[in-house]
Amino acid sequence: MDLKNYPITSQFREIDNVHSQPHTGVDIGTKTGTKIYSQDSGVVSITVDQWLGNAVRLKLDNGMVVVYGHLSKIYVSDGQYVGVEECLAETGGAVGSKNSGLTTGEHCHISLYNSSGTLIDPTDYLFHHQEIESGSTLILPIFIIILCMVVWRFKYLLFYGLGIFSLLLLIFIFS
Repeated sequence: MDLKNYPITSQFREIDNVHSQPHTGVDIGTKTGTKIYSQDSGVVSITVDQWLGNAVRLKLDNGMVVVYGHLSKIYVSDGQYVGVEECLAETGGAVGSKNSGLTTGEHCHISLYNSSGTLIDPTDYLFHHQEIESGSTLILPIFIIILCMVVWRFKYLLFYGLGIFSLLLLIFIFS
């Protein structure tokens, strides 16, 4: 699920008219049927409970556990090992829908437990992966610097090097 497209409708540890106790995760406001993809690899366990309804628990290779709740459809099976970017489920949470758990509207609940089993704020984990993806653009500036060093070493190729450098710089600016 791409968090940039959906609002966080309830924060971690928030107490409001819906949550009389500190909220155990974050709620992402989505339409029923929005697909959820794994951000890390791990082993799946499927659960159904009174609070989250249909839920997928993913025990990550690093020992952390991510829980996705209020699901309308599940694509993985209990005990299955999944990799990064695999489709796990579809969001749900519509009031009165089968196995939606305790809910007031369409959304996906996400909880995160560290490797010792302590509940932690999932926001950093969810947004951290987006930062890693956007950070991959550093490869291009490093490539440009190396290319400039090579061009400087071989000055007779300076004319061609400036052309390549300008082209790469434009690609970097507009990507």
